[in-house]
Amino acid sequence: MSKANNSTSLGLNHNSDYKRWLKDLKQKVQQKCPGGTIYRTFPHILPSFPHILPSFPHILPSFPHILPSFPHILPSFPHILPSFPHILPSFPRRRESTGYPTMPKQPCVYILASKKNGTLYTGVTSNLVQRIWQHKNDQTPGFTQQYQVHTLVYFELHETMESAITREKQIKKWNRQWKINLIEEKNLHWNDLWESIQ
Repeated sequence: MSKANNSTSLGLNHNSDYKRWLKDLKQKVQQKCPGGTIYRTFPHILPSFPHILPSFPHILPSFPHILPSFPHILPSFPHILPSFPHILPSFPRRRESTGYPTMPKQPCVYILASKKNGTLYTGVTSNLVQRIWQHKNDQTPGFTQQYQVHTLVYFELHETMESAITREKQIKKWNRQWKINLIEEKNLHWNDLWESIQ
């Protein structure tokens, strides 16, 4: 129903009269009936004034029969949604966080160290941030968890997973000193590069 029709049905002949009446109504609710008494007394007027509803979220649960008609206001009041399961499919749940930061996937070879000149581990992944987070939080059982190899000291990105896997196998065949030289070419002090990739 349009505002023009609303004003006519209420005996208001001019748009200015309608606006004045609407303003007075809102003031009455806010000043004299903070609990929404006027709306509970006259629930039939609510569907005619959907633009008023967001101003009075505390009364919305009292009128479940009209809420499906105004889905655009519901996201503003998530606390009332559980009371209306029949309309929830229109508002899918937000994807739950996995706990680790995310970034675009890209094949990558990386080297972890337990400390400077300590135990080394070479790995390959398509999501470096996720994988390093898993290592640091001991989410990947095995070598790095057992020997506490958690510091990211080197990584290199690749265009394809195939080339990354080939490079990983190559580095794993190197002797220890070659790996150390590779690390220190870009990270002389063996700083943890985790912060730089988040």
